[in-house]
Amino acid sequence: MQNQYKTSDFQLASFLFANGIRLTEISFISSKRAEFTFEAPDYLDSLIQDFWNDRPSIGPLSLFSAQKSLKHRLYEYEYQNTKP
Repeated sequence: MQNQYKTSDFQLASFLFANGIRLTEISFISSKRAEFTFEAPDYLDSLIQDFWNDRPSIGPLSLFSAQKSLKHRLYEYEYQNTKP
């Protein structure tokens, strides 16, 4: 089984997703908070450090696109799980 990395930080999740890290699962840990599970390649720690040290490896448009995609997935998941 491949290593996994979990975060509930939406901005970090968007950054990882925009950098091509494979999202494997989204789960809600409360009614307003989601947890994102990613595959954890060898270079993930370096990528996370780049995020926290404000050294982006992607452009703003890629990040905004990733945020939009993740929000869409969240709303889709929420809708599917709240249908009567």
